Amino acid sequence: MAKSTVSTIEDVLTMLEEKGIHFNSSSYEHDVLRPMNQEQEALRVHVFDHLKLNKNTSLDNDTDVIWGLYRGGYKPNSLNLEYLKSVRTQADIFDVLYRYKKNRQFLKQFGLKLLNQVDSNSYLHGHWSTDTATGRLKCSSPALQSFPPSVSKYFGAPPGFTRITGDYSLIELKILAQLSHDPVLMHAFNEGIDIHSQTAGIVFGKDHRAITTVERKIGKKINFSIIYGAGSESLFANLKKENALLTLEDAKQFRNSFFSTYRGVAQWQNNVLKSTIVHGLSGLSWSTFPSLNCHLNYPIQGSAAAGLKLALILLYKNLKPGWYISHCVHDEIQLIVPTTDVLQGQKLLNDAMVTGMEIILTDVPVELKIKIN
Repeated sequence: MAKSTVSTIEDVLTMLEEKGIHFNSSSYEHDVLRPMNQEQEALRVHVFDHLKLNKNTSLDNDTDVIWGLYRGGYKPNSLNLEYLKSVRTQADIFDVLYRYKKNRQFLKQFGLKLLNQVDSNSYLHGHWSTDTATGRLKCSSPALQSFPPSVSKYFGAPPGFTRITGDYSLIELKILAQLSHDPVLMHAFNEGIDIHSQTAGIVFGKDHRAITTVERKIGKKINFSIIYGAGSESLFANLKKENALLTLEDAKQFRNSFFSTYRGVAQWQNNVLKSTIVHGLSGLSWSTFPSLNCHLNYPIQGSAAAGLKLALILLYKNLKPGWYISHCVHDEIQLIVPTTDVLQGQKLLNDAMVTGMEIILTDVPVELKIKIN
């Protein structure tokens, strides 16, 4: 791909589309699809035997299955996944049906349909754009950014090449720090204090250096919930997902403690939620919002997207022959280089990502994690 003198984000999108992502179809089929199809058959046999269903019954027909359940003495309200998940511990048959339906859903999206999208050279190609409210990169047909880990673990580099991944560290919280000018948040980042431990220390009344792993996870959940507008009930629901043995009253107290300490964040959120025009970093602004919380989401995510795009352009501009950008997921960039060029590729990716984001983020340090595989 010949590069023009001036590189743009469109050049990067074209590279992402044309190069694609190398996908190890044979390993995926062997490790994931084959065992799952075998499990499906075993689950199907279990349901038929347990409910004594007619051999012509289809497990994909909820009406037939519900009749079978009622004849067997079971009275489910529904057979949708959410309901089955909620009752799967009440009876073995509900657990089996839940697993069957969950597998079926996966196979429908990531079975033969996915394999048929892999080209003859073992690459997946999506359609990339920045046509989003925040300017984030978006991939569709297929939506490569939203593949579950059980599928995306088979993304990689072709033989003779290595994938280098750069992932920004806490970039959205750092952008919030600069947007809000919150002194406590900025001090933590500039002094290298772990922000999740600091928040956990605030809500538990402990020194951040004495925070346990479990408490830090709670601090992390609090940070990423509240910065996007979670109220006490939403925060409580998010904490329950972490199996935290906490009450709604605890969530209320945590939220109060958060805003009592991060007063700059509280003031910024109050101002933004009342504004008809919301400003991000580097001159970005929004005036149309599908929901109230988008007043908080857009300036943070939009500013991060702007910095990421600058990093991508810098990276693209300095690629060597044979190197290419293969994937981008919000705060992460993946670079493919010949295995002999790994150290050079690592340095270029690091420099481009730091320099690009520093154009946007000027008041706190830009840091990232580099992974090579």
